[in-house]
Amino acid sequence: MAMTSHNAASPFKDDSTHVLPKIHSRLRWRCRRGTRELDLLLQAFLRESYHGLDEAGQQRFAELLEYSDPEIMDWLMRRSVPPCPEFQLILSRLCGASQSPESDSQ
Repeated sequence: MAMTSHNAASPFKDDSTHVLPKIHSRLRWRCRRGTRELDLLLQAFLRESYHGLDEAGQQRFAELLEYSDPEIMDWLMRRSVPPCPEFQLILSRLCGASQSPESDSQ
């Protein structure tokens, strides 16, 4: 029986670099938060920007979702600094994902 190298691959991507449906479903569920604003930000990011992250970035996003809504909102509003410096890239992109084409044209 031939062994494949799936053990070395990221659990966030399959061989064709698409997010595995089960992982994507879990992330989508974890993006549903207690505040509508954060729901919209996280879901937009998952839909529009998540696939553009490298494996480490995707793991950081999953780690970010472990934190509470108030903590994430404080980081987004720059009221406090996240404990992991690598979160900053995700937070910057989260803010970018929240900009809609309608708001750019005004």
